[in-house]
Amino acid sequence: MTFITVSRKIIAITYTLQSSGTNTIPTRETMMRACSNDDGLATLVLLRHGQSTWNARPTFTGWCDAPLTERGVTEAMSSGSLLLERDLGRFDVAYTSMLQRAIITCELALENAGSSETRIEKV
Repeated sequence: MTFITVSRKIIAITYTLQSSGTNTIPTRETMMRACSNDDGLATLVLLRHGQSTWNARPTFTGWCDAPLTERGVTEAMSSGSLLLERDLGRFDVAYTSMLQRAIITCELALENAGSSETRIEKV
């Protein structure tokens, strides 16, 4: 399973990629089956960083390395708890941008998902 911090809000968006190359938006049952056995399916979780100081204004942040707000930290931790609750807390690798808001979100989400040992690749 791969974890990437990129989507719009702190919502885990999961796609099951079938070995045939077709992409589907899975049901909860499909996601759970993909996590519980080795049938050739992979699960991709996309997660946007928590609220930054510039998001709170609201101002376009772009590549400015705006820090997370208190709310952003809470959102990151909650997203990890949600992943754990849905039995989606085991990851092979996590990819995040070099921006601190994304790195911190990734670390907090993984920690709260019970997956703090997951390797994080900063790209």
